[in-house]
Amino acid sequence: MAATRGDATGSLRNLTCPMCLGIFTEATILTSCGHTFCRNCLKTYDLSHQDRNYMICPLCQKNTNLSANRVDGLLANVTVNKFVDDYRAKNGGANATTARIRPKCTSCKPKPHAVSFCRTCNDHLCDECRYCHEHLSVFEGHDIVSMQDAIKKCSFHRLEKKDVFCEDCKIYICLKCLPDGHQYHKIQNRATFGEELQLEVDNLVKRCVTKEPELQKNIQNVAVQQNEVTIAMQRLLNDVNNAYRIKSRRLKEYHQILKTQIHTLEKSYGDALNGVKFNDLQKIEGIRSSIARIAQIDKDTLGNLETEYLSVHKFMCKDLDYLLKEGNGCTSAEVIKNKAQRNKFKPSGKTRITLGSISGFTDTTPGLR
Repeated sequence: MAATRGDATGSLRNLTCPMCLGIFTEATILTSCGHTFCRNCLKTYDLSHQDRNYMICPLCQKNTNLSANRVDGLLANVTVNKFVDDYRAKNGGANATTARIRPKCTSCKPKPHAVSFCRTCNDHLCDECRYCHEHLSVFEGHDIVSMQDAIKKCSFHRLEKKDVFCEDCKIYICLKCLPDGHQYHKIQNRATFGEELQLEVDNLVKRCVTKEPELQKNIQNVAVQQNEVTIAMQRLLNDVNNAYRIKSRRLKEYHQILKTQIHTLEKSYGDALNGVKFNDLQKIEGIRSSIARIAQIDKDTLGNLETEYLSVHKFMCKDLDYLLKEGNGCTSAEVIKNKAQRNKFKPSGKTRITLGSISGFTDTTPGLR
């Protein structure tokens, strides 16, 4: 019988969630370590860790990566869920956990839930059976305790109290259980272990009480810092806009300067070409005048010219010959055109806020250089 009770107790312990200490509901496995918990327990645990894309196992601290579905994306422990279903089928269905926590009366046939435990009879008692134990003389002297005290009794040695805690197995046991599988485990006195747990809880509560005002203060501070960030970004935007306006104004000035230079070049080249045109017109007029004067002298008179008249005639002929030999304006005009075409725009480098310059630009007239 002891082995049967041990198997039942061990089996139930294997079906207990380490978080809620109840029988698994939707057993869910952490793939990195294989530890299993209720799905809702993991969801509750995950609420305070939404900033992570992984879950730290509460038992071994290994990390299990989470998908976008968080806990819902974790795999169910099919084997454990099957064992839970089998256990509940054999022990009262979905109320199996409650049935174990509140055992049924073993002293009467109706077997309602037990409210007390008789240490003398080693039986669980319902309300009516407890009344009989307390008032019938046949049960006089029986040691009756509440169910809460009865739970503290060892499952294997029912009259022994669970006075120690096995840290390796994470269960309370009695002193008689020590040689049976716990002799090399780390053992602690129940009262001492309970005090440590209470101290840990008290410390956590104090830290929570302290932490909340800190977080509230941080929230207020965030609002202040957000305002400061907004001001800083607006200041930055204003600086950029001011720099843009300055650079834009300078670019407009550079643009106007270059347009003025181009207009100056265009005017100077135009003046030079007009000068060539004017010179050619003057030559035409001179040629026509010389021909007219020379043509006025007939052949007889031309053959008899002497002294000053002959000198004047020769000078007029030389002047006309010079006009005829002098190059025409086409060559000069082409030279001016070539000069105009040699003017090029040189853009400034990418790191300079200027437009560039026009090569060969001077304040002098291109046609006269």
